[in-house]
Amino acid sequence: MAALKTVYAQVSLFDRFKIYSLIFVMPVVVVWNLFLYSTLRRHIVKSKKWSRIIVEIRWRFTTSFLSVNQIQYMMGTSVQTYKDWAHAHGLPVTIEEISTGSNSSSKKARLFWIGPKKLDRVILYLHGGAFLVPLQHVSISFWRCIQLSLQEKSEMDSGVCILDYSLYPGSPFPTQLLQAKAALKYLIDSGVEPCNIQLAGDDSGAYIILKLLGELTRPNSSIRLAQPLGSVYLMSPWVPFNHDGDKSGSFCENDHMDVITSQTLEKWSQYTSRDFPKPPSPAQAVVNSVKKGRKRDSVPSHGYLGISAAVQRMLITVGKHECLRDDVVRVVDQLRKHHPLVRFILQGDGVHNDPYLDLLAGEREAKLMVVIMDWFAEVFRNEVV
Repeated sequence: MAALKTVYAQVSLFDRFKIYSLIFVMPVVVVWNLFLYSTLRRHIVKSKKWSRIIVEIRWRFTTSFLSVNQIQYMMGTSVQTYKDWAHAHGLPVTIEEISTGSNSSSKKARLFWIGPKKLDRVILYLHGGAFLVPLQHVSISFWRCIQLSLQEKSEMDSGVCILDYSLYPGSPFPTQLLQAKAALKYLIDSGVEPCNIQLAGDDSGAYIILKLLGELTRPNSSIRLAQPLGSVYLMSPWVPFNHDGDKSGSFCENDHMDVITSQTLEKWSQYTSRDFPKPPSPAQAVVNSVKKGRKRDSVPSHGYLGISAAVQRMLITVGKHECLRDDVVRVVDQLRKHHPLVRFILQGDGVHNDPYLDLLAGEREAKLMVVIMDWFAEVFRNEVV
C-alpha cells in the first residue's frame, strides 16, 4: 500500500499523468464492463438502467485506479466544490466559521448553507469519504433536492447546511467529532429547537454522527439538549471504521458488486486506522459474548445506552450489494436494543451511497430517494414514521 502523502492533494508529475489518463482509459473500461454486464450479470441489467450501470462502472474504477492523493487532487477542496456548485446553480455562497474550542490551535469548522440560511428547521449534513475525500457535487445536489421537496410538496422552508470538517492527512480523528459538536451547538445557540434539527450523513459522515450521539448521552456533555433531536439519517454508514483486516462476510460476497471494492475500503481505512479503536472481528464478538454468558447472537451494545434521549427517531439505509452491509446490520441490531424507533431499509440491488448514484444517472424520483424525502417531511411535521 502506498503511503498517504503528508500534504493534502500532494501529487507528482506521474500522479498527474495517471489522473489525466482516465480520459483515455475510462471509455475502454466502460465498454468492457458493459459487455460483462450484458453476458455474465444479466440479472443486474434487468433491474437497472444502462445509464445507472455506467455510473457504477465509472465510480468503481476511479476509486480503485487512483490513489487517495490523486483523488484529492482531482476533486479539489470541499470549499471550492461548494462555491462552484453554488455559482452553477445561481445560489448565494454562505459560509460560516465556527470555533471548536478556546484553544487557538484547535481546528475551526465551517458550515456551508445550501441556499439562504434558515433556522426554523435545519438539516445538518456530514459528507462521507473515509475522512480522506472532500465534499462532492452530487452530495450537494442530493440535499438540494431534499430541500426543494420539503418546500414544494410539504410547503416547508428548511435550511440545509453542510459541515466542512477537516480531512486527513493533516487532521486526525477526533478532530472531526469536535467540529460536529461545535456545529450542532452553534445551531442550538442560534435558536434552532433540537426537535427541528435533523442530522444526516453518509459513509464516514454517518460514523461521526453515531459518535456524536454517544457524546450527547454523556453526563458531562458540553451540549445540553432540552429535548431530543428530530431525527438522524445514516446512508451506507461506515461502521466500525477500523476493520484492520477483520472483515464481515459481505466484504467477500459483494466485492464484485459494490462500487467501492473491499480492497479499496481496507486500504482507505488503514490510512487512518491508528486513530480509531480496533473493534473485535465478527467471530471474536461471538466468542466474547459466550465467555460472558450471553447468547451467541448477542453483541455488546452498551455504546448506544441512552441514545433515545438524544434523538427521537433514526433511519438507516444500506444496499444489499454493499461490502459494508453486514457491519451495518449488526449496528442496527445494537441500536434497536436501546431505541424503539429505528427504521432500517435494506435496498434490494443497492450499492454504497446508492441514492447519490441514482441522481448521477438522472433518476430524481427513485424509490429510495422518495422514501428519504418523505422521512424528513414526516419528522418535521412530527408524524409517527
